[in-house]
Amino acid sequence: MGSSLIRVLTILIILTVSFLGSGQSVFNKAFDEANTANHTSNALEYADQYYFTQKAFIGGAAVLQAICLDSNGLVVKKKPLVVDSIKNIFYGYGGAFQRLSSNEFCQLYKTGGDSTLKLVFFDDSLDVIRTVEYALNLYSGPGIVKQTNDSTLLLLGLVSNPSNWDIVLINTDLQGNERWRTIFGEPGKDDYGFSIEIINNEIFVGGQTFYNSTSVANSHLFKLTSSGQLLNDTIYNGFNNGGFLTYNENYGLYNTGVVNKSNFLIPFLSLINSNNLSTIWEHTYFVDDTLVAPQQMIINDNGIISISGGKLIMNEYSGWFFQTNADGDSLGSKILEHIPNESAAFNDIRPTSDGGYILAGQTDAPTQDSWIVKVNAWGCDNIPCVVSVDEKEVSKGGLNCYPNPTNGEGTISGALSTISLPTEINVFNAMGQLVQTIPIRQKDFDLQVNIKGEGLYLVVLMQNGVVMQQQKWVVH
Repeated sequence: MGSSLIRVLTILIILTVSFLGSGQSVFNKAFDEANTANHTSNALEYADQYYFTQKAFIGGAAVLQAICLDSNGLVVKKKPLVVDSIKNIFYGYGGAFQRLSSNEFCQLYKTGGDSTLKLVFFDDSLDVIRTVEYALNLYSGPGIVKQTNDSTLLLLGLVSNPSNWDIVLINTDLQGNERWRTIFGEPGKDDYGFSIEIINNEIFVGGQTFYNSTSVANSHLFKLTSSGQLLNDTIYNGFNNGGFLTYNENYGLYNTGVVNKSNFLIPFLSLINSNNLSTIWEHTYFVDDTLVAPQQMIINDNGIISISGGKLIMNEYSGWFFQTNADGDSLGSKILEHIPNESAAFNDIRPTSDGGYILAGQTDAPTQDSWIVKVNAWGCDNIPCVVSVDEKEVSKGGLNCYPNPTNGEGTISGALSTISLPTEINVFNAMGQLVQTIPIRQKDFDLQVNIKGEGLYLVVLMQNGVVMQQQKWVVH
């Protein structure tokens, strides 16, 4: 935050039912099929239910299943989409499963060691409508699928060239009929694509590049025209992986991954200039941890960035949920487990209509199971809930809420460089509902407030409708 002086203190707060709110469901479920290894990278909400696809092995065959859950995480319906008794099924990354505006679901996958990517479409009853195949010359692998407008899908996958992986991008209509494809990557290196964003009718692909077939990777971003012509690609040296992109027109394009700091792999978040792919700023987090790995992230219209992945704790991975504001300031984190000391991690995060999030991944004991977790706005999956909050005491130019935690009575203070534009403080509850608005009429302000109701609140400083800073505030 420029010249701001920040003192960070981690506080563990026990939050009760009043924090969760009556409208936000939470659950933490693992799903096993036939006591075999299951895997999922995707879950999403549709019509007040939660859908996910998983790979399983049933009766000696590889099966791609679709499963629908109710608001409590209980299975409502389950059907196979693909059964392959000869070959294996290869599953895409987080984002390989989507709900389309054509009122169909689609899943990107492939089977066996052939050179064909496949897209299966199915309806709300989980019945298959059609399967479309995309033949490639050499061995291929699935990535993600993204609807970009009312008539277009983009499929991101891998293709061998033949000694290294390149990225293949395929443009189709909503029925899966191919319009064009393009293949790109660094010569002599392995490239992987994890995400797609559309900005001003240009296509941005995020991924990573492996140098000389070593274990060290670098974050790698590509920019293409709407017809698939490569405009720019940038490798970010010093980052060990990345390319998990998210974009909001009010805040910009963000990239996350891990960077090596003193032999520790820790997460980074960077704001990217979409014109030339240069880095505007970069923050790192959890600098004293051994390994914290982001897998996907999203940004909402309030500028809150939510990231999911895994964190190494006592030689076991745990699910990790982390939030920042649009300036990269930490808003706190949550460690999520299915069974204590069981290895587990997330591959995907999606928003839900109640202001929360649905997370998808896998657990590893006693067998590998698909893992679906529904959390509220701040990452809580249970009651009572332990939340890690960063208390910040910020100097001139910052926003400070104290004491933190508070019994409801407290002070919101800060300092602005100008007051010529309309300025206000907005306070949101954990449901994302606006509970208080306070106009700011002086550059230096010191406001006495009284917040009714226990819970976790977001205090947002806005100027001319733009979010300047925000901070979590606990009321207990």
